[in-house]
Amino acid sequence: MQQIFKQTFLSPYTLVSFEKLDGRSGERYGGVFYEMRIRAVLHYEGVKLRCRRPSCPELHHYLLEDDARTKKATVAGWLFLEQDGDGWKTVPLNLGPQ
Repeated sequence: MQQIFKQTFLSPYTLVSFEKLDGRSGERYGGVFYEMRIRAVLHYEGVKLRCRRPSCPELHHYLLEDDARTKKATVAGWLFLEQDGDGWKTVPLNLGPQ
């Protein structure tokens, strides 16, 4: 998620909390996957939370709630991972095999 946030936000921010709310794993299209529902809270600097591109397209699968009064943003949704050798990598939401 940290990589996604760095690609998304122009405003300086600090990750305040990160929670795994749910998770599931399995095998699909010959590969192993893991999906987890997450909620992250960020504190940002400046007048408002700014994205690098209009409408934060990097977060199109996530709910982004911005509280300008407290300068905190909550990002919630599903994070999709697939096994890559000995580790895991994030993957975009795909509707079928590539």
